[in-house]
Amino acid sequence: MKEVGWNGWESFISKIISLGKPDPDTINLFRGQSCFKPLLPAIARLDPTVDTTDLERNMLGELRIRGGRFLEQDAIKDIDLLAIAQHHGMATGLLDWSTNALVAIWFACIGNDNNANGHFYFYRTYQDSIFNPQLDLDPLSLTSTKIFRPNSNNPRVIAQHGWFSVHHYRPSTNANGTISGNFVGLESDILHFLSIYHFEIPSDEKPRILENLNYLGVNFEYLFPDVDGLCKNINKNNGY
Repeated sequence: MKEVGWNGWESFISKIISLGKPDPDTINLFRGQSCFKPLLPAIARLDPTVDTTDLERNMLGELRIRGGRFLEQDAIKDIDLLAIAQHHGMATGLLDWSTNALVAIWFACIGNDNNANGHFYFYRTYQDSIFNPQLDLDPLSLTSTKIFRPNSNNPRVIAQHGWFSVHHYRPSTNANGTISGNFVGLESDILHFLSIYHFEIPSDEKPRILENLNYLGVNFEYLFPDVDGLCKNINKNNGY
């Protein structure tokens, strides 16, 4: 992972434009985090050395059975069901990204701790890393991290220009024959880490950035196009 120094909002915008110059063979993804932590999905954060494959498969099966009344399709594919689960807060092997840099920096700055620095990631990935439902039949048995564009059937996914990276547990055999393994954060993944750029945003810069973003129309109301988002935006605009 490559560290990029923070030199202010204008320099940030210029740098993102420079890094993200159009290339038909690449896809530019962005992620914002309110704290510095590995680029791992929720299901791996408690302990990346634990193989959660069977757990995640069981959780997905439980959602399929018990959530039938909420799902629009009976024959929904596992990867699409994982995207729905991720959206509604279930721990999965998916990690959220966006194709909109302004969305990502908003998430990097909106955290509850105003004294904490924000963290923004630029990830240049390639066409051969895209999840292919025709070939990648089982998202829980991938041999490398893939990226996935969910169906645009959810207002929040559309507003946030959402994509996901699809992670997996990687087993290995030690010299003594013991089988172990772990989840690998993208920032440490040998296939991906050189394509990731990290910006650390000073905490005292965050209020101004959020003001700029609000002026550009990126706020709670835009990113969460429902009554919750509207009410949060009204709160924000009135100092709550």
